[in-house]
Amino acid sequence: MVLQLIFQYPKIEWNLYLSLFYILGVPSLLDASVIISIQTIVGLKYPALLLTVLFFALTNSFIGTMLGIEHPLFRFAKSPLNYSGDMNGFGAYLHAFGFKMIYWTSFSALIAIGTTLTRQKARSFSVNLKSHSKLKVFAVLMVAVLLISGHFIYQRTQVGNSAAEIDWMQHYEQKYRHYQHIPQPTIVSVKTEIDLYPTSNEYIISGLYKLVNKSAAPLDSLLLYTDPAMELAHVNIDRAVQKATDSTYGHHRFKLTSPFMPGDSITMEFTIKYKWTPFNRHDPMNAILANGSFMRISRYYPIFGYQQ
Repeated sequence: MVLQLIFQYPKIEWNLYLSLFYILGVPSLLDASVIISIQTIVGLKYPALLLTVLFFALTNSFIGTMLGIEHPLFRFAKSPLNYSGDMNGFGAYLHAFGFKMIYWTSFSALIAIGTTLTRQKARSFSVNLKSHSKLKVFAVLMVAVLLISGHFIYQRTQVGNSAAEIDWMQHYEQKYRHYQHIPQPTIVSVKTEIDLYPTSNEYIISGLYKLVNKSAAPLDSLLLYTDPAMELAHVNIDRAVQKATDSTYGHHRFKLTSPFMPGDSITMEFTIKYKWTPFNRHDPMNAILANGSFMRISRYYPIFGYQQ
């Protein structure tokens, strides 16, 4: 706040500052909880310190990422909220943050329960059966919260890396390269209707293509491509029957019921849907947000043929 005033920015955003107690405070409390648990269990200062450093190096640093520990379910109390914009604030990411903190709070609680029981046993404390029973019930509850929130996060998270992307491209080329020189129809006319749903971060496109065979030979099959981020909810091509769908690479193969002759034209109707989840980063070129969106939607329209 002082720096703001020094740099002549007098607008004090109290709500934003107060939210930092939640966004930065909760992960810090969870970090402290695990550190105390490790110190308590180990009982020796320097071995406990070494174990603590190792734990956070694997779950919160680039070292863990290099070793393949990238999924949010293994990145302890890692906060994805590192940017707040004037138009959207933290946006939908605040929702994902909340679920991740619930997951890691239940995890930390289980560690603390285990630490308490271990400490009592080690010191031969007499344990009140009533309090011990309550502790067990609380532990079962935390396990349930951990599993439910973990499943919720897992279902909505996609983790990719450069190695996986290169592997995807290699397998795509091996599988579809033979289509590279097979003629495909040309899209000569596009009509679309776009329904935007900013509050739920999604949109639906209904479209009509006019396709022309501009090659010198008749076509007997078509290879349609849709971006893997898009859901092809509906497609209908004149005189064509869908034969196969490859969701991994976004391709759909169609067999024409009669030859598509040179110079001839047919139509294609389609509906595609897009929805991004705050558990993943949104695409800056395909960002539909609650208070302002930017989409180069034509990039994501269905197209034909092998994608180089």
